[in-house]
Amino acid sequence: MSKCLLHKDKLQAFKDWLDSKDINHREGIGSYQVLQVFQQGQWMGIFKRDNMIEHLTVDVRLEGLVRAFINTSKSKYSSDDLESIVRNLEESICFQSGIDFDTRDSRVLLEMLKHLGELNAKSIKQV
Repeated sequence: MSKCLLHKDKLQAFKDWLDSKDINHREGIGSYQVLQVFQQGQWMGIFKRDNMIEHLTVDVRLEGLVRAFINTSKSKYSSDDLESIVRNLEESICFQSGIDFDTRDSRVLLEMLKHLGELNAKSIKQV
């Protein structure tokens, strides 16, 4: 079990995120289990504890999923935002319009944005 990974105030946001990823979940069973998430062919739980009022305890097998949620919510740009920025920058470089710095700097920035987009896509696929 992983303690202090998911703040209790983030539970609804986590449920909404699970919905956006089409990941099955349901209400927990009993007085301590607050949520069940279906992963790897079975239901896994997230629990509250009497001695931990701020955070929930997460089944160790759900840690990767919860961490992906936490990292996604920290992300400033979505994958669609990054793709749009890269597409616009590519067009600007090709037509040499709207760029205030030299072509070499433009290409370096474009490569950096593409790399960031790839890293973002990999983190989403790991879920």
